[in-house]
Amino acid sequence: MRLQLLSGFAVLLCAWSVRAEDKPEAKLDLFPLAKGMKWEYEISEAGKTKDIEQEVTKVTAAKKGVRAIATLTTKIEAQTITEDMSTDEKAIYRHAFNGMALEAPLAIVKYPFKAGSEWKEAIKINKEEAEAKFTTFKSEEVKVAAGKYTAYPVLMEMDTMGQKISSKNWYADGVGMVKQEVDFGGRKIIMELKKFTKGKKDD
Repeated sequence: MRLQLLSGFAVLLCAWSVRAEDKPEAKLDLFPLAKGMKWEYEISEAGKTKDIEQEVTKVTAAKKGVRAIATLTTKIEAQTITEDMSTDEKAIYRHAFNGMALEAPLAIVKYPFKAGSEWKEAIKINKEEAEAKFTTFKSEEVKVAAGKYTAYPVLMEMDTMGQKISSKNWYADGVGMVKQEVDFGGRKIIMELKKFTKGKKDD
């Protein structure tokens, strides 16, 4: 169960790197969290493919000193995974996974996006603890089934339960994650965007 939880969490985490001399990008929205935002992916592993759907199913209103929290629901065959996320001018945060709250919000992308940035985040969920290292890379063109995007890569690396995990994510402005490559203890998984549907900002 613990391994399954961390495996699923790693697949959905974000990461990758860029050159330190690059200047920060202008204001970006690398993970739009309006209600109804929907991403349809194809995931491949060892020559086998599956379809995955992610959708922002709920957004709680912002309160004084508290950001609006979006619930991201992911469906993989018969399995459903939920995450609570938020975003502001400083970062994109993950707050909870499958109803289990992190002790502190996890910054999976930091703003302004700057190639070559690095940071570390402590992950504490129930009795599980780990430290993740994030690195950003220079923007590049990524071609997937949904189209061509200028994407901003982020790499997450961590060790947990004797396993090395890395997750390289490519994010596009106004779209979200368009591609992901995960290596979970030698198990390689690739996920690419097939279709993106915008939500409603006024929901």
